Amino acid sequence: MPPTSPSIPEILPVYPLREQVVFPHMVLPLFVSPTGMATVDAALRSDTHLFVVSWCSAPTEPIFFEDLAHIGTLCRINQTVRFPDGGCKVAIEGVERIRLLTPTQMTPAISARDEVVVEEDSRGLVAEALAQSVNALLKIALAYGRPLPGDVLKMIDQIDDPGRLADLVAVYLNLPLKEQQRLLELLNPLERL
Repeated sequence: MPPTSPSIPEILPVYPLREQVVFPHMVLPLFVSPTGMATVDAALRSDTHLFVVSWCSAPTEPIFFEDLAHIGTLCRINQTVRFPDGGCKVAIEGVERIRLLTPTQMTPAISARDEVVVEEDSRGLVAEALAQSVNALLKIALAYGRPLPGDVLKMIDQIDDPGRLADLVAVYLNLPLKEQQRLLELLNPLERL
């Protein structure tokens, strides 16, 4: 397995998320309750403002390390708005896939040793043809279902990386959480497509 990049800390805070799987390159708001603020504060204390978002299968507290998906998404906090109740809204951006290795702390915030997950190379004619097919099928499917905003459709047309296209499609297909997590864990972009 590849070592963690020098710019990514070896130990990162981990935010368990039950209602969504976050993919690389996603930008989204995350509403954090007062009990989850220890994780956000730990990320904000670092120079990088990085933390891991990991899908959590435990329906209630307490959360054990085994309840977390061991492939999560490294996220950067871009903006924070604190609420009077002690919680906050953070604008996060998914950076890349990351593997949680071992827990280093479970309270008040979870933190774990990590390593960056390197995806397999997926360039070539097969990847290009598959990406075009997925792009066309997505547009057909959307014509019969919930339409996407025009800027998202333009973005899909401009993506030339098969892995990134697969991640974006997974976000907009409204798949069950277990299926989304399975796609996050697939490291071969062609298999994801």
